[in-house]
Amino acid sequence: MIFLHGLIGPFSDPRALARLHPAQILSPDLLGYGADAGADHAGITIESQVDYLLAAVDRTAPSKPMHLVGHSVGGVIAAAFAHRFPERTASFVDVEGNFTLQDAFWSAQMAAKTTAEVEQIMRANRADPERWLRNGDIEPTDERIRAATQALAYQPATTIQAMARAVVGYTANTSYEQLLREVFERTPVHLVAGARSRGGWDVPAWALTAAASYTELPGTGHMVMLEAPEAFGKLLAELFTTSPADPAAS
Repeated sequence: MIFLHGLIGPFSDPRALARLHPAQILSPDLLGYGADAGADHAGITIESQVDYLLAAVDRTAPSKPMHLVGHSVGGVIAAAFAHRFPERTASFVDVEGNFTLQDAFWSAQMAAKTTAEVEQIMRANRADPERWLRNGDIEPTDERIRAATQALAYQPATTIQAMARAVVGYTANTSYEQLLREVFERTPVHLVAGARSRGGWDVPAWALTAAASYTELPGTGHMVMLEAPEAFGKLLAELFTTSPADPAAS
């Protein structure tokens, strides 16, 4: 199972992943993030992230089909990967992934700013993660503040700006909807949303009809892993257990 974080990462929590034992799990730092935060931001595109992801998973599980779990911007990368490598994609759990440019509203805001402006925003957020959580309508418990602190420090401003511009360009392309339709046609896609943030997720009617399942997690917003890791892990365990594409079930 491959977890792909969004614009601000990471996207993994031991309490969620514990529900998936003994499955093999990989939560790679994407290009420009975490251990690779020093990467040249000029080379960050959706396509380069797909290449980077393929190399990362091949080091761990070469040639094996994978369950992709993509959150927000990570949903775009997961969809692009599934389209390019359908034989490596057993299923795709799309956690409020960007379907349209309307979904990428925060990326659009960051993409339009200068690097200095993005850095100023991130510096203020890092200085006060509790305020950042409250602005996202998330109650700032001690555990969530620790997770928010880690997420805000996970990537430099240059990565956020480059990734935001990549997402805006990719989702604005007229070919993106066709790419998504083809992924839905040949891969089981499970849609997951936070109940509070569902109204802002621009999921087209055709995707809801074509999806293998659709779930709203009660009491959560866009940051479902941060707000309800145990419930999210439980949901994933149920989806993967019942998925007809699960190699373990065949």
